[in-house]
Amino acid sequence: MTKRLQIGLIGITLIVTGCTTATPPAGGNGTSSIVSDATAQARSLCAFVPTAETILALIATGQPQLTIAAGIAKAICNAVVPKPGSAPGTPTVAGVVIKGSFER
Repeated sequence: MTKRLQIGLIGITLIVTGCTTATPPAGGNGTSSIVSDATAQARSLCAFVPTAETILALIATGQPQLTIAAGIAKAICNAVVPKPGSAPGTPTVAGVVIKGSFER
């Protein structure tokens, strides 16, 4: 097999596998599962507990990284944890205001 053909097949494979979508588990509770998982992961990562409303608004943006719990938790923690030298302000992700509270 020539190198060009191999590269072409790899490219096609990546395109096809990139088009698959995750389906919610049976019972239709995919969103509630994402909300609870994202809440737990954010609590674990940065001691911040986002509201369910915030997580649902992030999912609604349609950004691929904001459709899975780990991506949502990471984005929230990146927004709410103060960065050295940055001006204080309202934390947002993809235009969504992050609401919730820090745990002690």
